[in-house]
Amino acid sequence: MKKWVTKHGITVIRLDGIRCNCFVIETENEKWLIDTSALSDKNRIVKQLEMCDVVSLDGILLTHAHINHVEGAASFAEEYQCPVYIHDSELHFIQTGDCITPKAAKPSVEFIERMVNQIPFLNKYPACRDAQAIPFDEPLIWNKYIKIIETPGHSEGGISIVVDNELAIVGDVMRKYAGIQVKPAWADQPGLIEVSWKKLLQENCELFLPSHGSEITRELIEKELNVS
Repeated sequence: MKKWVTKHGITVIRLDGIRCNCFVIETENEKWLIDTSALSDKNRIVKQLEMCDVVSLDGILLTHAHINHVEGAASFAEEYQCPVYIHDSELHFIQTGDCITPKAAKPSVEFIERMVNQIPFLNKYPACRDAQAIPFDEPLIWNKYIKIIETPGHSEGGISIVVDNELAIVGDVMRKYAGIQVKPAWADQPGLIEVSWKKLLQENCELFLPSHGSEITRELIEKELNVS
């Protein structure tokens, strides 16, 4: 686990999962879980929540509908009796449990995409039928220093959560490899990856927290984009 506290007292905690990192955003009045990882990770995530004295949740926010991020959503929603939100373009998948298989953005992983498409249990997860679309026209988390923005590229409905213009939870729109590379190997819309990065840079964040790997600095993104 790792914790950050912003200038306005918002706490962000990274919960280390095997399949993906999850995050807790804690304000004075609310606690939100960002992503749920796979069902096999649930006990691991719950133990970390308990270590952080998080025994209730106001809601679950999903960065996108890939199985390693949402397989535990229905179970967490039932246990914590809280709503689940995801981008409208991916709501159908979470409500039916039909997994979107990410597309290979690099030739070196194309064989993995073909293999995953042929394995049924990798393309289905427990449906979260009560999941709702994120209401972008009104606040979801009632804190003026928290903003949910659309960051497609890895998936059509990818979202990021900007906290206090200091850091952003970015799902899979970027991923740290070997400490120097951040371009994801999987992207349904590769041309939108850098568009989303530029959008995130406009929020003036200095730190980006991906679902896989450690935090990414603004400097590293600017270097990848060749901007100053």
